[in-house]
Amino acid sequence: MLLAQLREPQVAIIDDVQSEVRPIIDKLREHSISARFFDASPEHLEQAEQPIQSIELIFLDLHYNTNFNNSDFQPELCAQIIESIVPPGKRYVLVVWTRDPDKADQVIEILRILDLLPVKTIVKSKNEFLLGNDIDVERLLAEIDAEITSITDVIMFDGEIVDIEEDSVMVDCLMDKEGKKFQLRRFDRRPLEGVVDLDRGKYITITVTTKPGSTTFEFSKAAGDPSGLFSKAGYMHDIDERLFKGK
Repeated sequence: MLLAQLREPQVAIIDDVQSEVRPIIDKLREHSISARFFDASPEHLEQAEQPIQSIELIFLDLHYNTNFNNSDFQPELCAQIIESIVPPGKRYVLVVWTRDPDKADQVIEILRILDLLPVKTIVKSKNEFLLGNDIDVERLLAEIDAEITSITDVIMFDGEIVDIEEDSVMVDCLMDKEGKKFQLRRFDRRPLEGVVDLDRGKYITITVTTKPGSTTFEFSKAAGDPSGLFSKAGYMHDIDERLFKGK
C-alpha cells in the first residue's frame, strides 16, 4: 500500500546504546527524514521484520558479543542486521559510526559475500565528534552529506539503434556482455541528434552517470565494430518501457 510505503524509514540506525544516537535521530527528524532505531545490544539484536524498500542510509555501530564475558568483535552480527534491512539489489550508503573504525573492513567483507555491498561506505569515529558529553551532530551530518553528494557511478554499454521515431530512439542495449543480456530502451531523440548517426543498425556507446538526485546519459559513436557482440544466439532479452532522457 502506498501510504504504508511513505511511512517507511529512509535511515536505519543500528547501535547498542540508543542514547548515543538519539541526537542523530532527532536532527534527522528536524529535516523530515524518517529514521528507525535498531537495538543491537546482545540481549536484543533487533532485526527488520522484512526488508525496508525505502532505505537509503544506514548508520552502523560496530558491536560486540558481550555474553558470558566474551567481548570479541562479531562482524557477522552487524551484517546479519543489515541483511534484514536491505532489499536485494537496493542501493544504499553505509555509515560506520563507531569507536573502532579500523574494524569496518571486516563487516564490508561479509557484506561483499552476501552481495549486499553499499554504493559507498563512510567511516566515522565517534571520538572525533564529541563535544564534552554531547555529539557534534551538525558537523557529523554535514561531513556525511558532503561525501554522499560526491558519489558518482558511471557505467558504459553499447547499443544498436533498432527504431527511430519523431521524439525518441529505440536502442537494443547490451547490458551484460558475458551473460549476453540485452534490454530494449527508448531514449529521448534530441541528445542523439548531431552526435551519432541516426540510422537503424548503427551502433552507439551510452555512458550513464549517476549521482544522488540525478542521472545523465551521454551518447557517442561506438568504437570499432561491435556487431559481433550483437549476435542473438543464446541471448536474454527484456524491455524497459521508460523514456530515458539524456543529458
